[in-house]
Amino acid sequence: MQAVLYTFADKFLDKTKLAKVREVIKMTLLGEMLVNDGIELGREQALQVVIEICEELGLTFEQTVEKVITRFDKEPRSAREIVERYWK
Repeated sequence: MQAVLYTFADKFLDKTKLAKVREVIKMTLLGEMLVNDGIELGREQALQVVIEICEELGLTFEQTVEKVITRFDKEPRSAREIVERYWK
């Protein structure tokens, strides 16, 4: 649904009106959800990169878990699951 809305807005509105639509959407629940989804995606990508860098630097699995706990404020069990997901 949101993709259809964005497609129509992009096709039929000039930049000024498109900016107004963007501002209105940002104030809605949908806008808030989209922002939160973007933030969560960014955090997930950051976690993946941190884990890959830890591996490249030669940190152990356990050291990497500790980094995820401290840097991302995760519980130990959650941190372990995240590291397992991206550890090669």
